[in-house]
Amino acid sequence: MHGNPEKVAHPDGQPRRSIALYYYTATWDGSKRSHTTQFKPRPQTIDKVDWMVWRQEFFPDILPPIIHRTLMRIAYKLGIVK
Repeated sequence: MHGNPEKVAHPDGQPRRSIALYYYTATWDGSKRSHTTQFKPRPQTIDKVDWMVWRQEFFPDILPPIIHRTLMRIAYKLGIVK
């Protein structure tokens, strides 16, 4: 979830258009880790941290791979992770 917390003033009946640009680097090596968009909740808003994404990025960094893979298999079987 993202967007502008304030209403955007535009003429009635006119669509609002936006553009989003993403870039990827061609200089990738074993020291880097892929990740999803790093969302930060804005102060004084109802924005919330996506704890599912946070867990998916945090636990692989601290758990041995065999434990992480086993926990993920269990979570899939229980329907916790899709």
